[in-house]
Amino acid sequence: MQLVAFDTETTGLDVQKEHIIQLSLVKVETADWSVVDQRDWYILPEGDFTIPAEAEAVHHISKPFLLEHGVSLRSVYDDLVAFTEGCDFLSYNGNGYDAPILHYNLQRLGLDFRFEGRTWYDALLLERIHTAGMVDENGEKVHNNLTSAYTRYYGHPFEGAHNSLDDVMAPIEVFKAQVA
Repeated sequence: MQLVAFDTETTGLDVQKEHIIQLSLVKVETADWSVVDQRDWYILPEGDFTIPAEAEAVHHISKPFLLEHGVSLRSVYDDLVAFTEGCDFLSYNGNGYDAPILHYNLQRLGLDFRFEGRTWYDALLLERIHTAGMVDENGEKVHNNLTSAYTRYYGHPFEGAHNSLDDVMAPIEVFKAQVA
């Protein structure tokens, strides 16, 4: 079975109003967890947009960088659809954030992307089930952010947090450990 893991970096947290500025997808073969293919686009939003300083401080993507290196979401749409054809999906908090923000960004462009008929694996939801009621060595509730989950499984934080291509690879590793 092939899964497409994906992640976004955005201008903010409101899934209905904010813009995707990086979209990364990695296709893996679950038989051996090998990477089949990947896509990584810096997305230049259509029309006027801003990247608040607090968002840029997290993902380090600036408006001048996008103006120079970004492509429109409309221009990668056909590749996005073809790349994901027949695949199920994997994310970390994709149900709550990445899938909805992709939906609304495409909707604003008059485009549609259908998740129906595919299985959606959200490693965050699995991690919440796995760690329910757990406490750390200080007696505090275990955190379920991606870095904490990855560190629990592998003993060290993953490199490159808040770059969507790196943020795609970490959930693959977390999901692989969860299903093992």
